[in-house]
Amino acid sequence: MAADYTDGGGWAKLDATSADELAAIISTFTPRYLEKHTRILLMLFQSMNSDGTISVGYRTLAERAGVTKKAVERFVKKLEDSGDLVVVGERKNSSGRFTVRRFAWMGGVPLEGDTLSPKR
Repeated sequence: MAADYTDGGGWAKLDATSADELAAIISTFTPRYLEKHTRILLMLFQSMNSDGTISVGYRTLAERAGVTKKAVERFVKKLEDSGDLVVVGERKNSSGRFTVRRFAWMGGVPLEGDTLSPKR
């Protein structure tokens, strides 16, 4: 997955496959949580790194989506349980450790090593 999923300015590109997959996920949301879950999902997608991984923390994601940290935790767990979001590793920086995830349709392959490259 050497493709660049950003426009260089930090905005994620929305290709046809991603648009279709995001729409499929959104279609499963109940009316009660539609707005909140859609915001969280799109913030997850927008937070994608150039290698297709997502390593944003719950608190940061909650602030960006305008929801509670608890709501983000529950929603991310729901996406993981449904197989739409795959845990592929962990990264460490000065702020602490972050779980690295990837949307399943982007090749949710577990990562390994210091540079966290895909397992072969």
